[in-house]
Amino acid sequence: MTLAQKSIFSLVLAAVLVGGAAVLAHTGIFDLIENHFYNPAAGEALVRQAAKDAKLLSGVLSGLYERFSFSLSEPAVRRSLLSGQGADDIDEMSGIYSLLHKSVPALQSVRFVDSGGERIYFSTNPADIVNSDTFPVVYRDYHNDPASLPFHDVHVPVQEYARFVLDTARDRMIFSFPLDDSLGVYRGIALFAVSTGILTEAIAEDIAFSADPPGFICGLPAESDDAILAGVSAVWAEGYRSVIPIDLSDTRFILVSAPADQGCYFGRIYSGTVLAFPQPIKRIVVITVFLTVFLILFFLFNFKQASPDSKAVITEHNGIHFINSEAVNGEENIDKNFVNLVESVVGKKQVN
Repeated sequence: MTLAQKSIFSLVLAAVLVGGAAVLAHTGIFDLIENHFYNPAAGEALVRQAAKDAKLLSGVLSGLYERFSFSLSEPAVRRSLLSGQGADDIDEMSGIYSLLHKSVPALQSVRFVDSGGERIYFSTNPADIVNSDTFPVVYRDYHNDPASLPFHDVHVPVQEYARFVLDTARDRMIFSFPLDDSLGVYRGIALFAVSTGILTEAIAEDIAFSADPPGFICGLPAESDDAILAGVSAVWAEGYRSVIPIDLSDTRFILVSAPADQGCYFGRIYSGTVLAFPQPIKRIVVITVFLTVFLILFFLFNFKQASPDSKAVITEHNGIHFINSEAVNGEENIDKNFVNLVESVVGKKQVN
């Protein structure tokens, strides 16, 4: 078989094999690749990004917890809760929370409420003040403020850890701590109301909120945000799962979640096609298969392993060089005149 014939045969065979691969691609091979290779890898990448965002938000929440908890441990704050509270302690406590407001601009108010959810001991919200001319200052009752969350939602019993509540109706977070005086007597709860804008600034994008269970969601499409929020809350209420689809009428979305601190979740919404094998990648796979098969077959069918005696064009016998007829007679593209010329030249050199 001549070199030209081998090349044509290689090309035809490669085309046949690649055509078979293309037909196979439409019989489910890409679905297999998508489900067993592409989807897991893409899903893991999305989960890693969600975990990174969750860690960022957790850091913000943890920082707020620490600052609020530290303020409650100040001696002047704890002494101000005693029945015989002094004016100096009240003034020092007011100064402590005035500085806290300045250092945490998102902080909206600080309230000390008794264990029954009625009386307010102290508040930085001017609207809570009934009479500031008396000592101590008189504040309105907790339930008289229509913006207050139900007391059972924010109540922290004695010797329990702080509580975190999302007030989605007012775009704020409530940090609730048990409140003890300087003698260690439980006096009620301390409520710190913080705007959710502090989280939006931290992550540099819009965030929606789920109240029950508490969580933060990014990437909501504006046209169906309420429906998706309901779906996200339902998913989180059943327990944590990292990647799960949410179907709304004819549209599918993908929720990628990661746990955050304080019993919260972080989630990001993606289009349902985010885990699909992209069409450009499918084309690249077919082209890669074609080139690989073609080059392998072309190499195999055109590989010639020459032997020293039978395949060399010029051979030597008894010290005389000859043109090897077996090496050239089968090749049509070798000019006979050239062969004769070489033989004459070699013959002349042997005579000399």
